[in-house]
Amino acid sequence: MSDAPDAREEVIAISEADALRHSRGIRRQDPAAITEFYEQWFDWSLATARALTRKDESFCLDVVQDTMLRVIRAIPEIDSAAAMRCWLSRTICNLAIDRIRRDDRRSIRERHAENPSAPPVSSDHLAQAETLAWLNARLVELDAEDAALLRHRFAHDRTVRSIADASGRTEDATHGRIRRILHALRLKGKELDP
Repeated sequence: MSDAPDAREEVIAISEADALRHSRGIRRQDPAAITEFYEQWFDWSLATARALTRKDESFCLDVVQDTMLRVIRAIPEIDSAAAMRCWLSRTICNLAIDRIRRDDRRSIRERHAENPSAPPVSSDHLAQAETLAWLNARLVELDAEDAALLRHRFAHDRTVRSIADASGRTEDATHGRIRRILHALRLKGKELDP
């Protein structure tokens, strides 16, 4: 995993007034608001779908299409870019999970049709895909500094000391912050497994 920023980390340059104008316009089915929203959020949505699912471009484009249709049908009034990003992240995650489940069920049916005597496929794969998609969606919602801390600690397997040295914090402060981020993620995890 590289430290290079991706489209998900780009700041979407819209004001609170623009976010509210977009959401209200889309709720009124205003074509100009829909077009402007699509152009503003398409790249970020595609990058988010890719990061969440690690699937090919075709799959991710389907998820973005599903997302944009959901936006047109059900966007709430949203008053900031940050709130829009959170709502879109959850929407992309949920729709990706739905598509993964649908694709997995179709694949299971096709395998069974080809070989009816084969043992049934375990649902562990579906559960794992759902958990990973949920976790990736929560990671997307983190602020950039918290996401960087987790990326350095777990994706790059760096020690707490090396992260602390690089960030100018004490080792204890760095360790405490990582623990607080993980604790918050565990609390949110109750959404997935109540």
